[in-house]
Parts: sequence; C-alpha cells; structure tokens
Amino acid sequence: MDKSYFIQHTEDLFSPQLVFYKEKILQNIEKSIVIAGNSARLRPHVKTHKTKQIVQLCQAKGIDKFKCATIAEAEMLAQCNVQDVLIAYPLIGPNIIRFFHLKERYPHTLFSMVLDDKKIATEVSRLAESKHLQAELYIDIDPGLHRTGVPLGSEVIDFYNYVKELKYVQIKGFHCYDGHNHDPDLEKREIEGNKIYTHLKTMVQSLKPFHSKEFSLVLGGTPSFPVYAKYPEVEVSPGTCFLQDWNYLNQYKELDFVPAALVFSRVIGGYRTHSLFTLDLGYKGIASDPKEERGKILNWESSRSVFQNEEHWVFESGTGSIPEIGEYMYVLPTHICPTCALYDEAAVVDASGNITERWEIVARRRKLTV
Repeated sequence: MDKSYFIQHTEDLFSPQLVFYKEKILQNIEKSIVIAGNSARLRPHVKTHKTKQIVQLCQAKGIDKFKCATIAEAEMLAQCNVQDVLIAYPLIGPNIIRFFHLKERYPHTLFSMVLDDKKIATEVSRLAESKHLQAELYIDIDPGLHRTGVPLGSEVIDFYNYVKELKYVQIKGFHCYDGHNHDPDLEKREIEGNKIYTHLKTMVQSLKPFHSKEFSLVLGGTPSFPVYAKYPEVEVSPGTCFLQDWNYLNQYKELDFVPAALVFSRVIGGYRTHSLFTLDLGYKGIASDPKEERGKILNWESSRSVFQNEEHWVFESGTGSIPEIGEYMYVLPTHICPTCALYDEAAVVDASGNITERWEIVARRRKLTV
C-alpha cells in the first residue's frame, strides 16, 4: 500500500468513515485541467462528491461551470457562488417549480436544465411566463444509452424546431452523456466517441442558420473525457475522476487519476481455521454495486470478498494468516459516487497524514432550502 494513504492518530477515528485526501483531490483537479487544455473547458459533475469544499478547490483553479443531478446539488453550487450550473437530469412535476425557486433565490447563478419532451418543455415555458422568468435549457441527446434524451438524429431537429417557438425558454445548447461508451480500450472509446461527436456536430451545423448564438456542447463523463477533450468547442464534464474509485482505476489506467477517497474500517471478527476475517463495513457503509467486488482493501491486497451484509463484510485472507481484531483497513470503493452519499461528512487528511478538517457531504440530502 502507498504510504501516503496511512492516517496518523487513528485511535480516535471511528469506523467506518469516509476519508478524503485533500492533496490528491487537488492533484486530480490539476490533471483534469491538463487533459481539457484549460479550466474554461471543464464543467465537472458534482454528483460524486456533493461537497462545497471540492467545488471551492475547483473554483480556485479557475473552474466556474458545473453540472449536477439534483436540485440540492444545484443549490449547493449556488451557495458557492458558482456562475453557471447545468442540472443534467430531467425535471418533472414539483422539481420544475423548485428550478424556478432556485432562479429566484440565487439570481447571481445561471441555472439551466435539460429537456427531451415536448409536453414538459411546454409546461416549463408556461411556468416561466407565470413567474416572468426565462428558462435556459440544453436539449438532452441520447447517443445510444437509451436512458433519457432525444435519439440522435432527425428527432432532435424536430424537437429543436418545437422548443425554439416557445416564448419563455432559451436553447443554450446540447447535452449528451455516453454512459454506454465505457470499453476499457481507449481506442474503442475513441471510435465510438468520434462517431457521436461527428453526428452531433453535423446536426448542430445544420441548425446554425436558425440560431443567433453559438451552441454549447456538453459531452461525456470520465471514461470519454480524453476523447471529447480534443474537440476545443466541447465542454467536458467528468465527475468520478476527482475522487477516483477502484472501478475506474482498474478499467481506465491511461487516465492516470489517483484515488483520493477511501473508507477507513476495522477488523471486528476473525476465524483462523478458515482464514476468514470480518470488517465493520457492510453495504450501509460502502456502495452495494457492483455485486461482485465492492471495494479493494489496499493494505491486505491478497484478500477476497466472501459475503457482505448490512453491517459486516467477510473476507478470505489469501495468505493463511488473518489480521488482528481492531486492525485498521483502508478500503478503496469500487463505486465512489453512492459511497459518498452514505456519509454525512468526510474526514479530510493532509499531506502529512493528519486529519485536519471534516467536510460535510451537503448535497447527499434531497432538499437544502428550496
């Protein structure tokens, strides 16, 4: 295990505990700026960390456009005085009203939403009119994930022509998340990403005569980040890479981001005759997906997960010996995004291994004030 992950004075650190490594987060932010070419091209997704302090670290590096998935995340960003926030998730029912409440409460922040449905677009325009506001939006494109979005093709043109006639909405651009483009082979991700970009770019060019301003293009996530970064007009929106998890570390080695979040755990049981030991880290303390391997113990790498319950996680040691009861374990989650959402706060470790702060995971809540 890399010694830079060891924490000093752990006797008072309860477990399980989410831990952030501040210097490593900064390293990942700086790496993302290098890949993007400059900070202005980044629109990071905050759904992974949901934390004001990481937003502020990004702002200090010149990043001031962000993407999010919930109204609470959008409000957290506004509370950080972020200039430009894209809520990249369909807003339906009361969440549309909450969107306009955000605009009213935080007029210094430009809030945009994604849309892919004519009925919802009409409702948004109607509510905007009733509040004497303008709704900025991005047309959500489905590049083949088949989750949300207008299918990439002629249907996008039809939807654009419908929405541009609505008086109280303004089309700012196009949002396209290619979550299906996750092959570990970068060359294969590039082939798929280049096809998506070319198709989208051709379509956008055909609409330019009907649109007075340049369209913004917000594309991809962490796996396709380096693919779209080579197109200078694209805003890239990675998220996981700022904390990095075992899945992305293992799958996308060429990205070279470092794990910056672990879960600190302790051994609470041991069965030497079976080479088994148990951690105080069930699926209430670490994301329950994927089903197979939910995390990697960095300081007992030979171990293999046997089974997990709500509060317990049983491992086979792989060496014949087992750790002592009370021994510390440093676990790198396979999926960091839902792991963060399980904790009220993260203990923050400095470059010397000391816990110096605690950062609230503010937007794990579904509602802040709006």
